[in-house]
Amino acid sequence: MFLSVSSYLVDMDPQEKRLRNRRFIASSNFTEATFTLLALFNRNAQNLLNTIVLEGVLLDRIEKGEIEHGLPDDVLLETKHFIMIDCLAKIMMLIEGFFALCEAISNPNKGYRSIPKSMAYYKASDIDSFIERFKREEVSVWELVRFPEISKLNLNHEEANFLKRLFTDSCALLSKTITDLIDFYECNRIAYNKLKHGLSMLAGMKMMSPKGIEFPSTVIYALDRWRNRKPRCLCHKSGESLMPSGLEWYDTITLIPYWQHTFRKHSSIMTDLRLLIEYLTTNHLHWASNCGEDYFPLKRKAKGQFTPMIYLSYKLEGSMKEQFEHVVKKITDNMNIAEIQVTFNFNLPDRVMRKILSCFKTNSAATIWAPPSEKTTSVVKVE
Repeated sequence: MFLSVSSYLVDMDPQEKRLRNRRFIASSNFTEATFTLLALFNRNAQNLLNTIVLEGVLLDRIEKGEIEHGLPDDVLLETKHFIMIDCLAKIMMLIEGFFALCEAISNPNKGYRSIPKSMAYYKASDIDSFIERFKREEVSVWELVRFPEISKLNLNHEEANFLKRLFTDSCALLSKTITDLIDFYECNRIAYNKLKHGLSMLAGMKMMSPKGIEFPSTVIYALDRWRNRKPRCLCHKSGESLMPSGLEWYDTITLIPYWQHTFRKHSSIMTDLRLLIEYLTTNHLHWASNCGEDYFPLKRKAKGQFTPMIYLSYKLEGSMKEQFEHVVKKITDNMNIAEIQVTFNFNLPDRVMRKILSCFKTNSAATIWAPPSEKTTSVVKVE
């Protein structure tokens, strides 16, 4: 988990690089589609995490008896379990999307141009590829989160070494956080897949605890089949079948406990995920907005205000904090801020709008297909 954040508020004005950053973003070095995808992924990830928080509020209100539901006790128990597993599924979906983005960024055969396609159609093998390469330490965290090249920051030798030490410490902390996400993802992958495919799950199952040991009273069983393969994040290998006669086809069970430890773990993972997604996406956006030159990781705080962000395993105090602020100001004085508020205006004629309305009434959805053309009806605004 992230331990400390060094930051202070600064006001920024557009610099010379603003005159050429749009050309850099549109070039093959980055592409406008990638710029838009990164902005949208971060924005929607934060909204999805907010949705999970609200589901937690719903569950808490149900537990306190503040919501009239009319469900029998046994059905209510199973329903509460499925609210919990639905939250887990959203967390897993975000981790999966984050890993797919990391794979596209860090894979030498892919890169920025591939990001829109990689995020639209990624496979389980893409996720596995990133995880395995990360475990083998083949992924540079510095490049993955797009820390700036020290040589391009116009710093003296002492300032450069100071900042390099900070970024090196931050890389170690970020690496530990990504490793924690990988462990969580692999341990919950079976339950996540069973929710998506087949619903072979037993909710509301009672749990008998060993004498004198605190144990959750109820769990969800997710049933799977691995044959002679070893499942990820294995807790125990049994010499006998756990399933009754006739159901031996299911040879693997993942148990998800319904208790406070689970909710606290989910909350911790969500905090890390929220920070990692924002940090990675905005760093790459700032890199592109500064033509790959001098910039510093920033977080938007308010209109016209940003805070430099670096996650460290310790807190900057005294002379180190003063030196940090001096170095960051020196960099950000010549930095162009990424414009990441992307809006689309689709100018659709009335006849198309009537067709859309008809589809809304029939299917509650409408799909429009527009193959590439020299003409466009839409306007994209970045502000």
